[in-house]
Amino acid sequence: MRQNQTKVHGGSLSGTSAAESDYNARIAAAQRVFDIETSHLYLLKDQAKETEKTAEFAAKADEARYRAAVEYETALQACVNRTKEIRTDGRGIFDALHSHTMNQWFKNFALNQGKQVFENAAAPVMQAAGHVLGGIIPNVGPLGTLLHGTIFDNANADPGKETAQHTKDTAEQVKGLRVT
Repeated sequence: MRQNQTKVHGGSLSGTSAAESDYNARIAAAQRVFDIETSHLYLLKDQAKETEKTAEFAAKADEARYRAAVEYETALQACVNRTKEIRTDGRGIFDALHSHTMNQWFKNFALNQGKQVFENAAAPVMQAAGHVLGGIIPNVGPLGTLLHGTIFDNANADPGKETAQHTKDTAEQVKGLRVT
């Protein structure tokens, strides 16, 4: 699948062809995993257990197929959106040529590219800042209402930090349940 992306960027494969190839590879892999997982089930003596395991593995394969289909549809939509962008750029060039304003078109094009590069660089920094600042002030009472939707909103707090704390609390509870 990585090869398909390389071919798309190199121009030797279209985005839709790459998406279809990736989809087919994922479907084949899901079927192969199902075949491998169920190949030893005949060794089980319990028919009910064999049926249960087969159903479990079938559900897992169905989930893999569903994820493949979702990713395929997403990739196709990205191709459609990219095609629309290219057409819009083409129309803009035509309009600029027709009205003798190519210098303005290039200026706008460069400005939009610069905005995109800045956005790509700034988004991770802003997300990290949100994780740090989001957990500082508790969202309770009127203060929580005022801060909702800002960088100080608890919704911006690092979810991994909360999960780690819950895991630690659970481990402590399990230790407390042990009989010595």
